[in-house]
Amino acid sequence: MIRATYLLIAGDARLTAFMKAADVFEDGKVLGEVEQVIVNYKEDIELTLERAALPIQEVAKAEEKRYIISLFHLISIQQANVISMNDGRIKPYVNKAVRIISIGVNWFLLDDYLRYLGFTVETDERRFIKNVL
Repeated sequence: MIRATYLLIAGDARLTAFMKAADVFEDGKVLGEVEQVIVNYKEDIELTLERAALPIQEVAKAEEKRYIISLFHLISIQQANVISMNDGRIKPYVNKAVRIISIGVNWFLLDDYLRYLGFTVETDERRFIKNVL
């Protein structure tokens, strides 16, 4: 078994736009669902953290108008019974226009969530993310 496990926060761009038009969401607030994504690879490849990071590098280019991708993070890779955790060497994709994720009835600040994951985060005075270390 060769696979990579990712953490994804994404939401519907059209519904977020509607919530902003209805003056329910302020600047930087978006809808989002927190999901774990598992990608299974063919058995004949050598999977490294760097290779598993390729989708993260491409996600900013691939973001469709239908979705807002707030966070895309590589958690780990697994080859047979060996699991390698991403110790922070591979940085996540973070949408710097997002500061608050609404999950329906509750919400959270994206910078707080990144700190919970173990990252050092630099923000501006309005808590928009400037850098993830």
